Amino acid sequence: MDIQKPNPKSVSDVIRSIKESINNGLGIVPLIGAGMSAASGIPAGLDYQAYLFYCLARVFGTDGNGKPMEPWNPGTLRWPDYSDVPIYQNIRESMRQWSEIFVKNIKRDTGDNSKGETIDYAIWQAIGAVADWRAMLNLLSRLKYEDGTVSIKHSDTRVIDSFFVNLMRGKQPNTAYLLLAHLDDILRIKVILTTNFDNLIELSFQQISKPIAVFDVHMDASLPDADFVRAQRSIVKMHGGRYGLRADFSLDKYPTTDDVEKFVSYLSMYKKDGMYVVNNQRNLLVMGVSGNERRTVALICRAMVILKELEVYWLCYREDQVKIVHDAFMQTLSVLQTAENIEHMNMLIGDRIKICVASNLSLFMLELYQNIFLSLPPGGVPFHAVWAIPPKPDPLILNINNDKIKELMDVITSANKNILLNGESRVSSIASAVFYELSSIFHCVWIDLTENFDIYDFAFSIIDSLAYEAGISGLVPVYIHRHNRENKQKQMEQLKVLLGNLARYSTRRFVVFINGRDFPGPIESVDYKRWEKEGCLLDVLMVLEQLSLPDIKYIFLNRDKNLEYASFQSYQIQLGDETWKDENRLKNYQAIVRTLGLFPKNKTRRILLRQ
Repeated sequence: MDIQKPNPKSVSDVIRSIKESINNGLGIVPLIGAGMSAASGIPAGLDYQAYLFYCLARVFGTDGNGKPMEPWNPGTLRWPDYSDVPIYQNIRESMRQWSEIFVKNIKRDTGDNSKGETIDYAIWQAIGAVADWRAMLNLLSRLKYEDGTVSIKHSDTRVIDSFFVNLMRGKQPNTAYLLLAHLDDILRIKVILTTNFDNLIELSFQQISKPIAVFDVHMDASLPDADFVRAQRSIVKMHGGRYGLRADFSLDKYPTTDDVEKFVSYLSMYKKDGMYVVNNQRNLLVMGVSGNERRTVALICRAMVILKELEVYWLCYREDQVKIVHDAFMQTLSVLQTAENIEHMNMLIGDRIKICVASNLSLFMLELYQNIFLSLPPGGVPFHAVWAIPPKPDPLILNINNDKIKELMDVITSANKNILLNGESRVSSIASAVFYELSSIFHCVWIDLTENFDIYDFAFSIIDSLAYEAGISGLVPVYIHRHNRENKQKQMEQLKVLLGNLARYSTRRFVVFINGRDFPGPIESVDYKRWEKEGCLLDVLMVLEQLSLPDIKYIFLNRDKNLEYASFQSYQIQLGDETWKDENRLKNYQAIVRTLGLFPKNKTRRILLRQ
């Protein structure tokens, strides 16, 4: 029997559903993954894998990019600096090339390899381990570099524990975590589930003096009993805390019946006295969790079969992850339908899985907070007045100009220069689409010149946005004296040094999109005259040239056909009339343009433009 797929929703739909749950007396159980900690500078996904690959390569005296390095011994428990990791253009390709080099140079004789005493055997193990971060981490716990030789010994669990402690050092809760702590009471949060090892949840609650108990689920342990967890506000760390972590392939195992019952207890507070009694049910809000986490998806599916009214709100980082989550649910539910002979599975699940794309969890939590309290967050919660992201592009433009989007992505990833992006129309929409596509492999930032009242404020915006993207909060850049020409160059050099430190902090390159297609300066600002001079856009490009670094690429969206700059590579976007193949859409657009022509440049016109 076919099972109905989860129906993708908008962010507004999910927030509306959460508010309805609260109004109906239900609570929320957050399930938090690594994606929520990424904004605090803790690596996730490919960044995680890149760092471990670098550490593994260092044991054998390279950086993974072909550069010789001093060999590193994991047994010292002193992990390489995260900022020393090189930028891998394609981490999987770098792993493949690194493995091929060792395969060509390795000695093929077996010797004592079966005993694990030679470097050849260690190399073969390393080549096999690069496919999975858990295999790399466990191999590092067994490797020892001594007297110029790499050997494999018994596993040292201290290496695994020290790895996670090293990554967490100095990290602070981001806006999403702090808002979660402030929303705790109104969302009736009693239990927070997490697959993370960090302590960002605890720190966010400590900052507002809310006590919270922590239950670490160590390796080979089962989930804690619901009666202990519900006795107070609690965090259940399903993959362990900073010590005794579940950093092995047990994460892929199907959950036991005991774990399923305890997981359901966190959501419903049911008691088993010969039968299940549902009491004080809470719906599940999943943030920063990958659809590839089989055990987590299996727990949720089993809970939805037992709890007939449970709703799941799953936030994805990217559009393509929606399908991954869909497929994970479909596969797991199909197994359940066959194994447990459950009929009408589609009716049981129905529309209770609500999936949406929320690429910035801090923005999602801010919108949720404002929808519930109708006010800004309280003091102590950092949030940007202007967020460094573009508006979502028009789906029609995406579908019709898909080739242009892919072409621009190739240009950005391959170009050695900054890019001057020219075009008559729809350049911003195409650049916005490229921004969201590249966000999975680069740190992408979007800056509108209309939000900066002068050239120095623009330079500060770059520093502030890149620091936020790298997970660094509270950064205060040097102040540029606008009327002191003698110090301007020195201070700009200081900004460049600061940018260099930010770039070294991350294993990803930065791509900064500057939207200069509208005249610079805030529309309503009394100070806009600072931009009103000949060559102001050339000043912007000059600043970008001064702040250029190998790991930061600037994409300047330009409307001026005559604008050129030597350090920028020009790229022209040419679009034909094929965008308007939909004749009705073209007629509606033309009618709107004619209507707008009736209004002066005032508030009414701006409202119509936004609509």
